[in-house]
Amino acid sequence: MPDWKKLAQANGYDIPEAQLDAISPALTTLHNAFAKLPATLTAEDDPAPLFSPFAEDGR
Repeated sequence: MPDWKKLAQANGYDIPEAQLDAISPALTTLHNAFAKLPATLTAEDDPAPLFSPFAEDGR
C-alpha cells in the first residue's frame, strides 16, 4: 500500500495533511483498481505503432 503522504512530500507537493487524509481512501481505491490491470494486457493491447524500416518502394 503506497504511503500517499510520503509520495506527495517526495514529489514536492505541498498538500496539507488534512487534505491528504481526505483523499487517501480514493487514491487507495484507484491504486487497487489500476495496479492489477497490467497483468491482463496482451501483446495485442500494445499501443506502440508498428512500422516497416523499409521505404514504401521496397528499397
